[in-house]
Amino acid sequence: MGTRIRAEMLIKRSYPHLKYVRVHTYKPYHVTIYIWDDNLTISEEEMSEVVNFASKSIMVSLRFQVKPYDKLKEDKIPEVAEYHQLPMEILTVAQIGNNTEDGIINAINTVFRSINMEFVNYERDTAMLNFRANNRVTDVEKEMIQQYLSELIPLGTYFQVVYM
Repeated sequence: MGTRIRAEMLIKRSYPHLKYVRVHTYKPYHVTIYIWDDNLTISEEEMSEVVNFASKSIMVSLRFQVKPYDKLKEDKIPEVAEYHQLPMEILTVAQIGNNTEDGIINAINTVFRSINMEFVNYERDTAMLNFRANNRVTDVEKEMIQQYLSELIPLGTYFQVVYM
């Protein structure tokens, strides 16, 4: 399944002239792709082409829209970590798309050995993945877990972690 990182890599590989690419889930099963070329512009024609590409090549079950990259701020899209800032275990799973429940759990539990995270269920109507973990983690670790999970879950979905 496609992650943000994998989707961005596929778009950049297929459209190497695009200098800025950011992919973001904005509601269940809906994704926005923000793009600009070297001239900090993007044509309507190219935006349409990227939508078609994403619909066929990233995940056919999602609805895509494309906006100019400068709309990130206006749409209040949160910043994300640079690829090189992520642990290798997280980056590898996000890049190859091995984001099954087991792949996600294994990646998080490898980075945070004492967390014992478990997959609980998937709520199809809301595209929500539910996880459970022990409560012996600091607030900083919880923030890191949030960040890493956001890179591991499939596009078009959300997640929540209950700490017990």
